[in-house]
Amino acid sequence: MSLVLVGLSIALPLQMTSPCWRWLKLLTNKREKTILEAFKEYKAMAEAQHPACRLVIIRDGKGAEFIWNRIAAWCKEHGIQPQHTVRATPQQNGRAERGFRDLAEGATCILARAGMSIEAAHASNYIYNRFPHRALGCTPFELWYGHKPNLANLRVWGCLAYVHLQKDQREEPKHGAHTRLCIFIAYRDDYKGWEFLDHETGSRVVSRDVLWQENAFRH
Repeated sequence: MSLVLVGLSIALPLQMTSPCWRWLKLLTNKREKTILEAFKEYKAMAEAQHPACRLVIIRDGKGAEFIWNRIAAWCKEHGIQPQHTVRATPQQNGRAERGFRDLAEGATCILARAGMSIEAAHASNYIYNRFPHRALGCTPFELWYGHKPNLANLRVWGCLAYVHLQKDQREEPKHGAHTRLCIFIAYRDDYKGWEFLDHETGSRVVSRDVLWQENAFRH
């Protein structure tokens, strides 16, 4: 039986690394229930993707959130061994700590170009998993899914784009504008398209019919 080792650190967002693939979850708080639900979501996703593996170790920084009763009981119920790092030795959880550093640097770089916030972390993580790493000789995506990623959908995050509107989305179905100027904010794994923000209405739309303006940004 193969084992899955998770390097874990919580600082809103929650990042899990297994072994080089990074899974990112933006949490709204550090409550025990919120963190436990994130653990359950990751465990279900990882074990469904790799049926021959199971989550057996969670390595963490020994924050109070990791020793709460419900989380400890859940780990015991599923045969998961918590491994806490020694105080003031973050290098013992080095992979997760480096992951946060890379994530912060990548998100900061994106924000400098686009002038937006929350989704920058997801975009940085999405790109990280799809680019080759010298130590691996391939991408984290290939290690996780067993095939090369499709990079055709990569775009300049935060750029402007004219998104095609379906008839029911137009103000006037027959004579209304067929496109709307939006901001590209997210890659979507659950759709074959991108997510955009309409900066005038504040609404979000997922579309694949787009005229990109990758050198233009809203300031």
